[in-house]
Amino acid sequence: MECALRIVVLKENTAARPQVQAGHGLALLVAYGQTRVLFDTGPDDTVVANARALEVPLGSLAAIVLSHGHYDHTGGLPAVLAEAGPTRVVAHPGVFDQTYAQNGREGMRYIGLPLSRDEYEARGARFELSESPLQIGEGLVTTGEVPQESSAAPTDSRLLRRGPTSVLPDSFRDDLSLLALLQACSAVITGCGHAGLLNILRQAETVAPGRPPRVVIGGLHLLATPDEEVANLAAEVYARGVRTLMPGHCTGERATKVLQARFPGEVIPISTGMQIRIDGDANHEILGP
Repeated sequence: MECALRIVVLKENTAARPQVQAGHGLALLVAYGQTRVLFDTGPDDTVVANARALEVPLGSLAAIVLSHGHYDHTGGLPAVLAEAGPTRVVAHPGVFDQTYAQNGREGMRYIGLPLSRDEYEARGARFELSESPLQIGEGLVTTGEVPQESSAAPTDSRLLRRGPTSVLPDSFRDDLSLLALLQACSAVITGCGHAGLLNILRQAETVAPGRPPRVVIGGLHLLATPDEEVANLAAEVYARGVRTLMPGHCTGERATKVLQARFPGEVIPISTGMQIRIDGDANHEILGP
């Protein structure tokens, strides 16, 4: 197996090429050896349009991995299934929980999966829901549910989840990430990182002992995080051994600038259309544009 991880950004808030459509959401085509995985599907069918524009086929996927149940990561699932055919869909059992965003005077807005499980299955989804880590293919494994330490867990009072009797602040129990096991280390691919980046890194170390995370790619949900906390996070992440951050989506422009100023390693924001290669020693190369 070629010991290199390849990622094509199929959907992200910004665009690196004129022929692709940017927008709020995330979708990453991840290839490692012979295994091809779509990590999240963006909010709508533009993920398929972008894949066609970049000449990236969506057939022969080992799986579609959903990082969590929010619409901006799952809304494109019907279009992807129509393009790819029946496909294994890996997620946490809580992915179908009803989730909401509190929008001040406007009240609660539903932000969960747009369709029901039955509707997705009728379109070819073959769900494999697990709280535990799952092997996706050689060298690719999910983190499973991420244990949250209060000191490292993010807070966002706007995001809610329906419990047995009421709507409560979201626990983000369905938030999972994807690990690529490189030669002596690992790369962590996040959706929104709702579980907290430090918690995710701890879980990655538990799932893949002896393969410490060196690269983090994806959303970090730092939009509302004060600059000082972002700076502290940058120092802690570097102390844990991460040397490259490739933030996008919900990280936020302001927080990204703080990371670029305060993270001792390299910070490379991702954009729709970007293609990334990471070798077995976690060295990276931006292939395009």
